[in-house]
Amino acid sequence: MMRVPCVQLAFALNVVVCVTVALTVERHAVSPKQDLPSQFDSLLHRLLGEGTLVGRENAAGVLRNLSLQSNYGTNFEEEGGLEPMCQLAIDQHSNMAGERATPQKNRLSAVGALMNLSKHDGLEAKIVKSGGLDSLVGFLKVGTIEGRTLAAGTIRNLSAQPRLAERIAKSGAIRSLVRCLSRCEDSELAEHAVVALGNLSAVPRLRRLILQNGAMLPLLSYIDSDGAEVGRINALKALGHLAWEPKYQQLMIDVGAVSTIKQQLTRRASAEIKEAAERTLACLSRGIPAVIRLTWAQG
Repeated sequence: MMRVPCVQLAFALNVVVCVTVALTVERHAVSPKQDLPSQFDSLLHRLLGEGTLVGRENAAGVLRNLSLQSNYGTNFEEEGGLEPMCQLAIDQHSNMAGERATPQKNRLSAVGALMNLSKHDGLEAKIVKSGGLDSLVGFLKVGTIEGRTLAAGTIRNLSAQPRLAERIAKSGAIRSLVRCLSRCEDSELAEHAVVALGNLSAVPRLRRLILQNGAMLPLLSYIDSDGAEVGRINALKALGHLAWEPKYQQLMIDVGAVSTIKQQLTRRASAEIKEAAERTLACLSRGIPAVIRLTWAQG
């Protein structure tokens, strides 16, 4: 069992003690045989699922902070915290105390915790299995900028696992990611969205869905913007994956992809961006008549 640092534990316990009057936890919520950190974890997870709104809010906030620790993810999952955290993020119904829908602040804490936990190896699939995708896609659609950024960042982390790509696509995340990228309301949000699309585009079966949801122009716009380098590289990667499909090559030419991508070779860009641009052009040139490739080279 992981040991929480004393200072952090004392602070968190103080938070819980301050709101004890608002909590609805049975006497046997924790076992007297457990050591103090174990009892604390058990209490937090119980409050997360069964406490009042105030109790759930404080439990989610503390767990969000604890989840920043690199070795906390396994402990969190073993203690049964994932499922109630995912439920808190999406909950639109009354809880056990008969109170109404979960406030936005509570849901933000839950999504923030999920983003931290999604960075832990081995937890990505468990987050999806516990219902986390529903809450994340919900935030992408109607959440605040902060909420959408946290949700997109979590999906970005989940999309790095190829085995989860199909589940992410079925959740409706691609459409929401494209919308976040095209609106570009926040630089961090756009970066998370474009990296997630870059990861998902590596799966051949998802490329048509990415195109159908209108990703082509937002990807090209991001390449030509002052966006983060990792985002521009992933936009080029996504276009390279799309260009690998002969049936999409003419469409890319028609929307001006060649000139936009070629500009990355002449503008002040990093070696990584130029390399990604060259790879994308190489993919796009496959199956294109030699006379067109010659025009590209001369242009």
